[in-house]
Amino acid sequence: MTPAPVPPEQAAEGRTRIITCERDQQFHIGNDVVITITEIRGFSVKMAIGAPRSVPVHREEIYRRIQQALEAEQRKATGAREP
Repeated sequence: MTPAPVPPEQAAEGRTRIITCERDQQFHIGNDVVITITEIRGFSVKMAIGAPRSVPVHREEIYRRIQQALEAEQRKATGAREP
């Protein structure tokens, strides 16, 4: 499987990591987030993500919807129009 393309701004800053993994492997992000690979089936990977409640965890499409809703709220509050 080919990894998703890395946005140029992330690649340039060295923020993206591509890691090969196996079932039951764990990845630590900082001191508070642990990702455990629970299942790999074909091109599908299941992960368990342990993070404090203060750390939001969302799939990309959900994150984008949240950001769009927040931007719409800001525009409404300031009277700005949509771009």
